[in-house]
Amino acid sequence: MKNLPTLSPEDLWTRLLHDSVRIIDVRAPVEFAAGSIPCSSNHPIMNDKERAEVGTAYKMHGQQHAIELGHSLVQGPIKEERVKAWIQEYQKDPAQTIVTCFRGGLRSQITQTWLREKGIDVLRVAGGYKKTRQLLIDKIDEFCKSRELVVLTGKTGVGKTQLLSQVHTRPLLDLEALAKHRGSAFGGYSEPQPSQIDFENGLAVSLGKFGLQSFKGPILVEDESRLIGRCVLPDNFFAQLRESPVLVLEESLEVRVENTFQEYVVAPIADPTLFPKLQENLAKIKNKLGGLRYSEIASDLKTAEQSYNDHRDLEPCKVWIEKLITWYYDPMYESSFQKRNPRILSKGNRQHILQELQK
Repeated sequence: MKNLPTLSPEDLWTRLLHDSVRIIDVRAPVEFAAGSIPCSSNHPIMNDKERAEVGTAYKMHGQQHAIELGHSLVQGPIKEERVKAWIQEYQKDPAQTIVTCFRGGLRSQITQTWLREKGIDVLRVAGGYKKTRQLLIDKIDEFCKSRELVVLTGKTGVGKTQLLSQVHTRPLLDLEALAKHRGSAFGGYSEPQPSQIDFENGLAVSLGKFGLQSFKGPILVEDESRLIGRCVLPDNFFAQLRESPVLVLEESLEVRVENTFQEYVVAPIADPTLFPKLQENLAKIKNKLGGLRYSEIASDLKTAEQSYNDHRDLEPCKVWIEKLITWYYDPMYESSFQKRNPRILSKGNRQHILQELQK
């Protein structure tokens, strides 16, 4: 396995920022599911069972025995099938395709060798996933030291996400899109959230891309708690988020109820499991609401479901939404905001905040 070409993690970082890379990750599926480099697809050299057997052989009998066992497990039609999958992935964009395993060691080198036997030379990542993962963590820390944020905050339902979609005067960071979650107990997307590692890796690349832009001012970001669904913001980044100046978006309770109603009820109403999911999400905050308030909102939600089933009328949903906002979300926001005591750049309705952002 001599003269097999490599790509450094720093060079891979440059490619990631320019969306000019396709990574064949040859680790086992269980490893890939825990976290991967962005732009990766999993085409393992060994499946989970084979990897476990080889790992046991390595611990009991050493590296050479493990290598021999690996080759005996992946040979003949099995080997040909896996090489074929790599070739198919490579042919999608030969110039941009590279391979990696955990440390850039045997698995990716064997992959390179088997592909070379088919007339294909492909780069592997030096240091593999492990070194690239560390580089991505370091890039988040570098951003926190070199760039500033301005945070759009406001109570539940003011329409922060909708306002951000109207901003075209400065770059913005969409943490909820990265986490695939809207950040509240009721904020799940239809698609699953990424693993914690994949969330952090995606955040690193998103932050790095701001360095390619001519705009060097503060990056606009929506206010979030440390947890976005089950994704946790990295400590340094969350600390910066909490210390950054804020723009406070304000709207009437009536507008906030309507916004919440449209986003969490009207938009997903085609989902036949919507009301059971709402009850399930409500149950998650039962202890924080208190038994009496939880029971009242749960009853209101059941009444709203019956109204929809009988008359296709969703208006009763606004009853439980208003109670949820005033009894749960507003006190939580106000308590957090007071403790945080941020520097307020400006506060006002959507039109006012948009004007501030254009300055």
